[in-house]
Amino acid sequence: MYWLIYIVTLIFSLWTFCALISNLLNKLILPLYRNKDVLIPRTGKVIPLLPALLPRLHLILPYIDQLAPHLDKILPHASKLLPHVPVLLPHLDTLLPHLDILLPNLDYLLPAIPSGILVHLPSLSPYIRDLSPFFPELLPKLPKLLPYLGKIVSQMNLLLPHLPELVPVIDKLIPFFDILLDQLEVLLPRLDLILPQLDPLLVYLNHLGPHLKYLDPYLDDLLKQYKLIDKHMPFIIPILEPLRPFNPQVLPRLSRLIPHLSEALPHVPELLDYFPILAPRLDLLIPHLPMLSFHI
Repeated sequence: MYWLIYIVTLIFSLWTFCALISNLLNKLILPLYRNKDVLIPRTGKVIPLLPALLPRLHLILPYIDQLAPHLDKILPHASKLLPHVPVLLPHLDTLLPHLDILLPNLDYLLPAIPSGILVHLPSLSPYIRDLSPFFPELLPKLPKLLPYLGKIVSQMNLLLPHLPELVPVIDKLIPFFDILLDQLEVLLPRLDLILPQLDPLLVYLNHLGPHLKYLDPYLDDLLKQYKLIDKHMPFIIPILEPLRPFNPQVLPRLSRLIPHLSEALPHVPELLDYFPILAPRLDLLIPHLPMLSFHI
């Protein structure tokens, strides 16, 4: 009886050993053999990397067929890449077509890996080549851009045509991305009006942001006259919210109201209670605002 158990155990052990050898051949020896013509001539470049390479070799070998054609590009940067092998290898399909763009910028890209840049890589991949001319300006700002990368990538089709205008002022825009990225369809077509007066507009953007969707149909006129409006903004900001119910009456008449801002604005807070009566009669009141403000 014991000899039967011994024989079964021996057979099982031999089978396990053979399976292990077969698995080792398939995963280790065969991939290396298939790519011997690429690997052997580059042995001299690989040997100095062995201390960092050997602990990760079991991770790399399943991808060796993909990596082999690109070794000449990868090996000069291997010492930087090896510590990140576990997270980079699953993204090879996305990374390998862009190696010529990505590898020279590893000093900016690799520190962003823990912050989740690889999550956005599949969505970002179609735009990498179009973005590459702006890498010298954008990549140093990557730590500030990362929290917004999801929104940026999702709207890249809108942003790409305007990058030559936006990138030079990106430092000014980043603090306002929470507002700006939600209003791109409103703002991007008007960049030619916005950028020349960007600094004064940004001063009040946190207050104006929630109202941009209401102002959209009138924004061209407002931006063209913003030099006149800007000095009145301290009066305008506090009344934006109280006047919102009257937007249908006030906003279509903004271009006619702007010349009278200095006369009308100081009195708006005390007249708010009467706006349900005044707003429908603005067409009649606007021509007489100078005289009316004198008598209020």
